[in-house]
Amino acid sequence: NEGLREALANQKRRQKRGKPLPLEQPEEYHGGAVFWSPRKVQEARERLEQKEREGEQLQQQRSEAAKVRRAQQQCKARLIQERRVARAEARVAKAKEKANQAAKRAQKKRSQKAEKLLQNRIKLAKKDAKQGSKHPRKAIKKKKQVAEAVGNGIVVVSGYPVLMSSTNVETDTTDVIICGCGPTGALLSANLSRLKVNHVILEREAEITTDPRGIAVDEDGIRIMQGVGLYEELFRDVGKSMGVFRFIEGGRGLNVAPFLQFDYSTIEGGTGHVGFLCHKQPAMERHLRAKIDQTYGQLRSSSSVVAISEDKGNVYVDYEEGSGKLRRIRGKYLVGADGKTGFIRKKYLEPRGIIMEKSAKFRYEAVWVALNWHITLPTPESHPDFPLWRLGYTPEEVYDLYFPRDFNFICDPTRPSVCGRFGRTVDRLWRFEFVVKPGEDGQKMATPEETQKIIFPYLTHPGRRYVLTENVAFPADCIKCIRSRPFSFSARSCNNWSLGRVILCGDAAHVFPPFGGQGITSGFRDAISLSWRLKIAVRSDSADYQALFAGWAAERKQQLERSLASTIENGNFCNEPSRIKAFIRNWYLWVYQLIPSWKHSLELGGRREGMTRYDY
Repeated sequence: NEGLREALANQKRRQKRGKPLPLEQPEEYHGGAVFWSPRKVQEARERLEQKEREGEQLQQQRSEAAKVRRAQQQCKARLIQERRVARAEARVAKAKEKANQAAKRAQKKRSQKAEKLLQNRIKLAKKDAKQGSKHPRKAIKKKKQVAEAVGNGIVVVSGYPVLMSSTNVETDTTDVIICGCGPTGALLSANLSRLKVNHVILEREAEITTDPRGIAVDEDGIRIMQGVGLYEELFRDVGKSMGVFRFIEGGRGLNVAPFLQFDYSTIEGGTGHVGFLCHKQPAMERHLRAKIDQTYGQLRSSSSVVAISEDKGNVYVDYEEGSGKLRRIRGKYLVGADGKTGFIRKKYLEPRGIIMEKSAKFRYEAVWVALNWHITLPTPESHPDFPLWRLGYTPEEVYDLYFPRDFNFICDPTRPSVCGRFGRTVDRLWRFEFVVKPGEDGQKMATPEETQKIIFPYLTHPGRRYVLTENVAFPADCIKCIRSRPFSFSARSCNNWSLGRVILCGDAAHVFPPFGGQGITSGFRDAISLSWRLKIAVRSDSADYQALFAGWAAERKQQLERSLASTIENGNFCNEPSRIKAFIRNWYLWVYQLIPSWKHSLELGGRREGMTRYDY
């Protein structure tokens, strides 16, 4: 065996091809033998090794360059595919939005036509009643014309036209009818399901809207959702803790030290939960709807309410399905959770004296623009010229630099703004809101050209921060605008929250400015405190339901005042128009926070007074 191994080794050595050493010839050489010293031979060997190393490095560089080219090609292909998919999704969304708008226009046109026909028939019926004795044939002829014109579920009963009479319209029966399946309506339905109260939800939209509108729920809202079985899902699929509210001066970027901050990452509020959850509303609505027990609750999508009527013991709701079929449902009570522009209040209760009134405590009135952005991380492959890669920053670190984790209230007297992340971290969603100055047009300020002028200065860092000669801006092609529109900031509440068997709930009864993040949570409080009262009213015919609902409204208005106070506090910090007052305020707060216990009290924010105590 030893001999065999040695023979194989010798054969292997013979197979190795030798390489000539790069020995350097002297400049003057006249022939003959040349003898090389060991030093010259060693130098030649070193030169050969150096040449081989350089060849290997060159090959390695070529291999790395090829890898980079392939990565760039893959990234480019991926970006092209993403743009192609985004364009396809945009086309589908645009077509869907166009179809929805066309359906809404058609529904509005049908409702207007039905209302006009109804008014005309009432006039004609009254006129026929007066002229019937003088011209019976003419009156009969007119009635026939009215009946022919009615059609589609509208008939004349006892000489008077009635919309969707039960004589020819399919009528369902339930205990409670809920109009609207947003966060408030869905939570009310989930609570009624737990209380085993039969109910039907009429929702105008066919699907959950993909537009993230509300983005904050406080600890009370988290507690209420936990009551219907949602907790792990909130922090897994819906959002995350909102962290700290930072009040910063304007014009200095988003990473400056705050003059005041409210720490809502703790559980010091009394419920055992963090102060705020920044959520993605479509995901939250999806989980809330999943908690509706089909045994007791039925969701009817694409159902638009067109008429409401009441008698001594019931309320009747006429609605149109997506197919255009008119139907009627009868229930003991109707809850309007269809928002501040919904049918229940605007079309039924406002003509009966229930109106939205401005808050006497919060007199701030202004138009703001709210926009949602989806951020894509830049990478060295997609943006090789971005200067922060040379300094060792990763894509996640760049994202944290330009879009800080905490929520910022930019207290700029010239243009107050609010911005911060929402939803899950992996969603990479960002909200920015800014005020529209007097003389500016809200719709124009919501356009991409105008919003970039206002927002991109906050996304451009001075080069001296990174010891660079030029400023560093976040890549604009990594930002996709999901939503941008103007809206009015105001605090309003209805003078009455119920009339007869019709109750208002959530934004249909009250609206909040977003400075305190109380809009959705206030609707949740409405729903949970209304649900058990509805059970009493439904199960006991002797119950004084008007007293029940009056007590509910009195209880809820106490909490609204507390929520409004928190909203006013945040709004006053953000919207101070005087630079002198803002300077004095900032110095006062700096001195005040030198005492640790006082600083901690300030950082509790709206939770420093503990839980709300109700007076009855």
